[in-house]
Amino acid sequence: MTDVVLFLCRSLASSTIVYETPDKTALLRLAWNKRDDRFIATFADDSTKISVIDLRRPIYPMAELDQHKAGVNSMSWSPHSRYDLCSAGEDNTAIVYDICAGMTRPGEIVDGPWSSYTLLKSDEPINQIRWSPTEPNCIALCDEKALHVVQM
Repeated sequence: MTDVVLFLCRSLASSTIVYETPDKTALLRLAWNKRDDRFIATFADDSTKISVIDLRRPIYPMAELDQHKAGVNSMSWSPHSRYDLCSAGEDNTAIVYDICAGMTRPGEIVDGPWSSYTLLKSDEPINQIRWSPTEPNCIALCDEKALHVVQM
C-alpha cells in the first residue's frame, strides 16, 4: 500500500487519503503519536526518510526526517513528549528527533533543520526500538545480536 487512509468507523465506505508516497513506493511502517494524535509518522520500504503527517493538513508531510544513511527499520514516538521521535535503521544508528525544533508556530510545515542526535551507534543494523512507557529517558533497542537499554 502506498497510502495512509483514514476510515470512519460509522461508514467504512467513506475514507480519506491523508498521505500518498510521491513515487508510489509501498509504506512499510507507521506510528501514531500517543501524546498528540494529530501526528502520524511513516516510512516507505527501503527508505532513509521518515514522513511526519499532521492530520490537520494532510497530503503533504509536515516534516521529512532524513538523517539515516540506509533504510529505516523502526520508529517510536516518545510517550512522554509530544514532539520526540526515535528511529532505527540499517545504518546501525538510532536517532532521536525533536520535530518541533524547526517550527516557528505550532503545526507549520518544517523543511528543517530539526534538532536530532545519534542515540546509539551499533555494530549491527538496529531492527526495533521502543521508548519506555514509564521512564522518560530510557529507550530499548535490538540489533541482530543484542538488546540494548539506553539512558539518554
